[in-house]
Amino acid sequence: MNINEFKKKTKTKKASVLAKFKTEILELHNDNYSLNSIVDFLKSNNVNTTFQNVSKFIKNQKDTDIKVQDKEQSKELIETKKEDKKETTSSKFEKVGKDLELKEAPSWAN
Repeated sequence: MNINEFKKKTKTKKASVLAKFKTEILELHNDNYSLNSIVDFLKSNNVNTTFQNVSKFIKNQKDTDIKVQDKEQSKELIETKKEDKKETTSSKFEKVGKDLELKEAPSWAN
């Protein structure tokens, strides 16, 4: 089976109707509106849903935001560690170089 046949047989997941109202839902939630009030708002915009669906949607959005933040923090931490390692390595080489500098030639070199 090639990819075109697969696409014909398999339906894609529809985008959530709630996703269109993500900003509004999260703003109302952050302003401490009840889930039922948010459902009422959505119904006034011709979206028929339940408070359970809204609750799951909000939880999923928060989980997604946390994952994105964690990923960004991980990248920053990795970059910081790389920079620290470079600085440590270069300072070690400088120290080794200074230790190896000869003030005067050894007696056997004369």
